[in-house]
Amino acid sequence: GRKDNEGPQHAVTFARPFAIGRHEVTRGQFRSFVDASGHAPAAGCNVWNGERWQADENLSWLSPGFDQDEDHPVVCISHDDVLKYVEWLSGETGQTYQLLSEAEWEYAARAGGTLRFASADRERDLCRFANIADEVAKRTFSGWTIAPCSDGFVQTAPVGRFAANAWGLHDMIGNAGEWVDDCFNES
Repeated sequence: GRKDNEGPQHAVTFARPFAIGRHEVTRGQFRSFVDASGHAPAAGCNVWNGERWQADENLSWLSPGFDQDEDHPVVCISHDDVLKYVEWLSGETGQTYQLLSEAEWEYAARAGGTLRFASADRERDLCRFANIADEVAKRTFSGWTIAPCSDGFVQTAPVGRFAANAWGLHDMIGNAGEWVDDCFNES
């Protein structure tokens, strides 16, 4: 069920151990960065128009086109915004932070395992672990292919709302897209 450019599976070795946050960065955490640093995040967001993803320069992390509160994952931020956040967080904490590589992200999402959907083998079990394209989303986005379950959210959900994976990480699939720190490679 994967896309052609998402395989084949292959072994990856990490040069050093890494740590990862337990869930996505929240709007509240990102707001703390913006308030403390004075950084002005880029405007614009990619939104689903019912047929395809389309840029909308009128949307922003403060107004993504749907309701969110401070416990929701921050969305509508650029790669540059993320890098500035990571730099600020490193300075604030005295620890070194960076974006994960795609391989590190997938390893963490799968908690070192090989299940079909990172935290589940069956589609109907996905809604226990993630806010995904499901029966609730289909009411708004009728053309979507969905999982046969209901997570209760059309757009983003507050972080940590769903069951954690085997390593205690939440929201590793669904909810919001994550930036990683390597370039897309067609092969």
